[in-house]
Amino acid sequence: MTNVVSKNGMDLIKISAGKLKGKFGKAFVGTLVAFAPLLILAIAVPYYIGFALAVLLFGVMQTGYIRFMRALMNGENPSLKVIYSEIKTGWLETFLGTVMIIMFLLGGVLFIVPGVVLYGFFGMALFVAEKEKCASLSVALKSTKDKMNKNIVSMFSYKLFFWVFYIILIAGVLLGYLGVLALAETNLVIAILVGVVGVLVLIVLYSILNAYYHAANETFFQEVLYYEEKTKQSRKKVNVVAEAKLEVVEPKTEVKEEVKEAPAKPVRKAPAKKTTKTTKEDK
Repeated sequence: MTNVVSKNGMDLIKISAGKLKGKFGKAFVGTLVAFAPLLILAIAVPYYIGFALAVLLFGVMQTGYIRFMRALMNGENPSLKVIYSEIKTGWLETFLGTVMIIMFLLGGVLFIVPGVVLYGFFGMALFVAEKEKCASLSVALKSTKDKMNKNIVSMFSYKLFFWVFYIILIAGVLLGYLGVLALAETNLVIAILVGVVGVLVLIVLYSILNAYYHAANETFFQEVLYYEEKTKQSRKKVNVVAEAKLEVVEPKTEVKEEVKEAPAKPVRKAPAKKTTKTTKEDK
């Protein structure tokens, strides 16, 4: 993927939408395939059984969806089967997705601020786990925290925009649900039809919103990797320069030390030569 670095959150959204230009139809279908089953399970199956199943499937479905959208945004033509590629073998993704949802729900419901902090550090964990093929949950979470340590503000700068629309969508769902319940008291058949149509409309609207949201997530993640690699290269250059300076300085130091430590050689005087000439005093 071409590294086009965004200036701010709105610029990142604009760049992401541009990457979906001409590909939105397939992105929309992929989003339907990935999330419609989860929404239907959570809504249609009673006694929270459907919700529990949706939570368990979230990690593997999201991982497949990440691969699908990444390939699509890179100009490839991925098959929809990619979305289901982790269902049989993605045990880490299943566990990671479940832990993330529980962590965010508890943090958000019980204590809003900790929930925001947890999401800031670990919201991109599935992206990191998929990219780095992490071997364990702890490795995935640690690597995500390291990458997000200086990028949390940048992440929230675009996510808040989408969250406003998600809140509006949820509010519409709640109002529609109350309306269906009121209608069911007078005409059950019509209430069921209205409920079914409402669910279909919800799925379509959610898929449209989520396609653009995930495109923004993918663009942001690529920028995080770009800056991380850039930082590594800068550190390597600094180390190379430092080592080069040491190599120049060290020989001079050694020569000085050798001169200081070398013992002084004794000076031997040449023996005086005998002469047969006599001086005036001798005479």
